[in-house]
Amino acid sequence: MRKILAVAFVFVAACASAEPQKPEGADSVASQSKEAKTATGNPATPGTQPAGAPPNATEDTKADATKVGGSGNNQPQNQSVSIERMPPLDIPRDAIDYTQLLLTVVVLALTIGQIIYSHKSTDAATKAANAAQKSADVARDALVLTQRGRLSVERAKVEFRKFDEAPQIRLHVTITFRNVGPTPVNVTESQFDSGSGHPDDLPDKWEFPKPPRPESYPVVQGDTFEQIKWINFENEAALDRFKDGKNVIFVFGYAKYTDTIEPERIRTTQYARLHNPARRPPITRAIQKPHYNYAD
Repeated sequence: MRKILAVAFVFVAACASAEPQKPEGADSVASQSKEAKTATGNPATPGTQPAGAPPNATEDTKADATKVGGSGNNQPQNQSVSIERMPPLDIPRDAIDYTQLLLTVVVLALTIGQIIYSHKSTDAATKAANAAQKSADVARDALVLTQRGRLSVERAKVEFRKFDEAPQIRLHVTITFRNVGPTPVNVTESQFDSGSGHPDDLPDKWEFPKPPRPESYPVVQGDTFEQIKWINFENEAALDRFKDGKNVIFVFGYAKYTDTIEPERIRTTQYARLHNPARRPPITRAIQKPHYNYAD
């Protein structure tokens, strides 16, 4: 680019020092115009004859010739002139004109190059910003995956207890959550309930009798959080429907919590357990359905 500008500068300097050439035929046109002005436009000087008068003309003849062909003719001054055809215009071009054209082309090329360079620079900056954002998202996802707290159902214990001072038999249910992540969590809501029925008659959705109660219960790394419930039976006869194994006890619930890595997001751990008192020993197992047991 510097070489192009240097060549253009030298070319302009050389053209500026050269004398402009006269158009071809300019001298002949100027001489003809001068002769015409001398013949028609200048007043007759003493001793000269008016144009159109014979050499040996008398004074009267000269006067008449002057009236006809001289400056004192009687023709009307304001006559209309009609132009039937314009002569072709031949404008000569010199070196300065071509230099200006060359400089215009150079400036246009530089402008186009600047636009292309700016567009490429913008694309490169956009790609770099997108790559940086993607890297930041990957790093943040890795941090969340490895460092956030997690509540997991560690144990579901269901046992019957009979008290000597009361005829009732009570079913004691304990659900134990444990924070298995490296950072603390805060439990914001929890609920659980129980029911009974045939193992094949599981509801599509668990219904809780009471609305959830907001709470705030911090659980640090490795610590536990428990849900406890007592279910009363009037007597042992009320347990007969469970002895043959046709009816089982369902225990279901959830816990919602936040963690310190993503405090704005509320996570949920949900569970559903089945207890069969007819088995020896009685067992409590998870119900293998995705919408019953999940954790996010």
